[in-house]
Amino acid sequence: MTSGWIWALLNLYLLISLCAILFDLWIMLTASHRQRARGRREARLKALLERQLSLLGQGREQEEATQHKLYRRLRSIGDVLAFCVLADAYSADGDARFALWVSRSGAMFGRLCQYYGRKQKMYRASFAWLLASCRQDIPAALPFLLACTAQRGSIYCRENALTALYRGGSVKGVVQALKRMSREDVHHSQKLLCDGLLSFKGDREELCAQLWGQFGSFTPDIRLALVDFMRLLGADYCRELLPLLDDPATDDELCYAILRYYGRCRDEGAYRRMLAFLEKPRGGLWEYAAVSASALRAYPCGETVSALLEALGAHNWYVRYNAAESLVSMGLPESAYRPALEGEDRYAREILQYMLERRQLSGAAPETRKGGKSLVVS
Repeated sequence: MTSGWIWALLNLYLLISLCAILFDLWIMLTASHRQRARGRREARLKALLERQLSLLGQGREQEEATQHKLYRRLRSIGDVLAFCVLADAYSADGDARFALWVSRSGAMFGRLCQYYGRKQKMYRASFAWLLASCRQDIPAALPFLLACTAQRGSIYCRENALTALYRGGSVKGVVQALKRMSREDVHHSQKLLCDGLLSFKGDREELCAQLWGQFGSFTPDIRLALVDFMRLLGADYCRELLPLLDDPATDDELCYAILRYYGRCRDEGAYRRMLAFLEKPRGGLWEYAAVSASALRAYPCGETVSALLEALGAHNWYVRYNAAESLVSMGLPESAYRPALEGEDRYAREILQYMLERRQLSGAAPETRKGGKSLVVS
């Protein structure tokens, strides 16, 4: 009886394996057909688009019949994916005719937005990527893109719509999108948001200013992304961020992001607070001391060195690690490390020795910081 079950399971396994092999063979055999079909779609779309671009290049109006054919073809998701390739190529080449065609095709894009707005998530995500591939602000598509950014069930839909807004270069559109995401409490990756803001095609300083004006209306995730955006952009918001660091009601994660900001954009008031956090972290949270120890490398002076040498004896490993890393990154003479290397604190001695040996092995030069306004701390 037992052997019968074994043979049944073995046969079932063989059947499943055979089905998997046949499926892989079918995919391989049909791949060339799908590729040829994709090529035919691109050729048809390019012929229609080139007809319109040729007319615009001659200073003439585009043909409504050809525009209608493009509209009908772009109602197919296969043609949408094929058009993404074409649009990306034209945009990357900086074709002025294509940019003019996009600007004069608002009505067509508006109708397509209404059509895909009623479709499932992946269809909306694909059409949002088509809009992103155009790399141009399309006002008629703004309502569709804003709706996509508030889409909870698909990160592709949100990210593609946000990418379209970043590439369009509309400050107003990006601000509206982030406000809507906050209003509807839609979570999105902090890193994706920060990277997207840095890729903004328009005036990033103006975008930063407008987002700061709405800072209080954003969710904690978006606030964190905005502070990281300020830091990596090197925008001078030292005075504006300092009150948030002093406010006990400010979220701890936001305080850590602000401290990292002051590690790039230097400020004397923030420097004093980081020294205080290194000695006595707020609320007993070691993260304040650890982030401060890392950020203080941007303030090389005797007081900083003394504070970091003292932090080498902290109970928390991350505080000791960051303090040692900051000390070594300053490129100090060997005599500056002697109090820790010859001291009785074994943990301080070992972490500093490790950092010094790592620097020797890597042959790295002392770290330099960019961004923010200069500050000499005496």
